[in-house]
Amino acid sequence: NEIIEGDDLPMRHIIKLMEKGEQYTISNHKAWRAKQKAMEKRYGTFEEAYDTLPQMLNILKSRNPRTYVAVQDRESIRPPNYLVMQRAFFAFGACIHVFQCSRQVLCVDGTFLTGKYRGQILIAVGADANNQIIQVGFAFVESENYESWLWFLQHLKWGVVQKRTSICIIHDRNADLLKAIKELQEDGDGAYYWPDMHSRWCMRHMGANFFKQFNSRRLMNMFKRLCKANQSTKFDELWKQLDEGTRTHIRSKQTNNNSQDVHVPQALEPIDDLIPSNGKKRRSSKNIKCFTHWIECEPNDKSALLHDTNGARHGIMTTNLAEAYNAVLRKLRPLPLIAIVKRHYAQDNDVDEDEAGRGVATNV
Repeated sequence: NEIIEGDDLPMRHIIKLMEKGEQYTISNHKAWRAKQKAMEKRYGTFEEAYDTLPQMLNILKSRNPRTYVAVQDRESIRPPNYLVMQRAFFAFGACIHVFQCSRQVLCVDGTFLTGKYRGQILIAVGADANNQIIQVGFAFVESENYESWLWFLQHLKWGVVQKRTSICIIHDRNADLLKAIKELQEDGDGAYYWPDMHSRWCMRHMGANFFKQFNSRRLMNMFKRLCKANQSTKFDELWKQLDEGTRTHIRSKQTNNNSQDVHVPQALEPIDDLIPSNGKKRRSSKNIKCFTHWIECEPNDKSALLHDTNGARHGIMTTNLAEAYNAVLRKLRPLPLIAIVKRHYAQDNDVDEDEAGRGVATNV
C-alpha cells in the first residue's frame, strides 16, 4: 500500500521498506518492477493511458463548461491502419475565463516525461494582478520541435487567447519555438493567424547564455540588472560597465592563461533567419571581446525592459511562472498520462484525486 500510494518513491526507499518489513534485501531492478506493478494496479498500464486519454479528455470537456480539448492522432507502424495518439492539448474552462480577465502575458515552457514512454509536456502559464499563477494551457507532445510548438501555439490561440489582442509570449531562445512564432505572426492565410502576438525572451535564460560566453557570475548578474533597468541613464551606464567589465575579464583570462580553466566560450545560437540582425555580421565566440560584440545582433526589445514596446511584458522578465509550475509537475512526470491529467485536475480544482477521478472520467 505504501508503494501504491507513494508513486514518487525512489528505488532506495522501496528497498529499505522491504528490509524493514521483510528483513530481505531486493535488487534495484526488482524494486523498479515492483513500483511499475504498483502503479499499474492504481492507474492502469502506460499503453492503456494512450488508448483512453482522448476519451477521458472528451468526458472532461463535457463535464467542465468552456473547457477546450484537441487531440491529434497518427498511424502506427504496427499494426497498420491503426491510429495512436500523438499529441493532446487541454485547457480548463475556468482557467480560460480567468485568463480573459488577467494580464496579457503568457509564459511558455516544456518539461519531459520520465515514465515508460518518452515525450514532452508543454505548458502556458499566466498571472493575475496579484501575481497568482494561472495554469492556462497543457499539452502532451512527442518532443520539443517546430511542429509540436506550432501545434501547441495554434491551439493556445484558438482555445485560450481567442479574441484577446496584443498577447505577449515570454519564452527561451529555442530556435524551433522562434520559428513557430514567426510562422503564426506572418501566415496571413492560415486559420491560426496571430499577427499581434509579442515575442519576448526570458531574462534568466539569456543570463545563462551570457554565462556560457563570459563565465562570470558577477557580470551575469550585472547583465540581468541591465535587462530590468527602466531608465535610459541607468541602462546606458550598466551597458558601459558591462563593456568595460567583459573586456577586463577576457584580458585577465588571456594574460593568466590558466591551464586548469576548461571553459570554452559559447556565442548565442545564430537565428538570423528568424530574428532580423540589424544588418550586422554575427561574431564567433573567439572574436567576441566585449559585451557589445555578444549582444549587437539581438533586438533590444526582446530582452530589455526599457525597450519593451508598449509595455507588452507587464514587468514580467522571466519564465519563472512556468518553471514554478514545472516544479509542481516533477512528481507527476513518471506517471501514465491519465494519472497526470487526474492530478492536474485535482490541483486546479482543489479536490482530492479520487474526487478528481469521478469529475474527469469514470468509465473510460
